[in-house]
Amino acid sequence: MHGCAPGSGGPTGSRNGAYKHGRFTKQTKELGRMLRQMARDADVLTATTMNRVGLKPLKPLRRKTHVKRALRAAKEKEAAK
Repeated sequence: MHGCAPGSGGPTGSRNGAYKHGRFTKQTKELGRMLRQMARDADVLTATTMNRVGLKPLKPLRRKTHVKRALRAAKEKEAAK
């Protein structure tokens, strides 16, 4: 009944009376997602580069799932050669 139909609910953005600062707008959420993805990519790049050079990546970096996955893929790629 309330809020399930497309187009129901209040207007988006500054047209809504409760709009105050824009912290939760679609653009802000998209920017946050993009920045988090960039940080994950930087983690993977750092860990794989350190591993390739022969250095052990830092422990907080090695614990992250996306870094573990990238290191495992690099190891498999190296073993396939």
